[in-house]
Amino acid sequence: MNSRIRAKYIETIIFRRSKNSLRFLILKRSGYTKYYPGIWQIVTGTVEKNEPYYKTAVRESVEETNVKIKNFYAFSKLNVFYSPLKDTINLVPVFIIEAADDEVTLSDEHTEFEWLPLNKAVEKVFFYTQKEMLKIINLHLKNKSLFNTLIKLEL
Repeated sequence: MNSRIRAKYIETIIFRRSKNSLRFLILKRSGYTKYYPGIWQIVTGTVEKNEPYYKTAVRESVEETNVKIKNFYAFSKLNVFYSPLKDTINLVPVFIIEAADDEVTLSDEHTEFEWLPLNKAVEKVFFYTQKEMLKIINLHLKNKSLFNTLIKLEL
């Protein structure tokens, strides 16, 4: 049997600006979750039937963090990962949310959160692809030319 290619997940990097620096929101998965309990990650979610990816990103971000959204962007680069558990290659659209403030209310999917500078967020996040995406997004947020390549979406 050949591996299947799927595109049913999203990832969202949530950040806020703080005194000339950026802070990224990372979440610790609950211990009872089926896959990867207790790891640190960015917001991830599953697309519901007929739901546009960008709407999934907003829904999942609000469900998992209750963050107030100041700005919302789509990023043209996809994350890609292979799941040996399901023998699937997964294409994952990435979105960016600028939070209006630092208030977070977690769902039961996560037990802790932290707003961290890039280096500490990268150090703590479990998945290599999410570490790399944090670095790339940080570059885009700090460089005006790169920032202008982000696609601002209206809610």
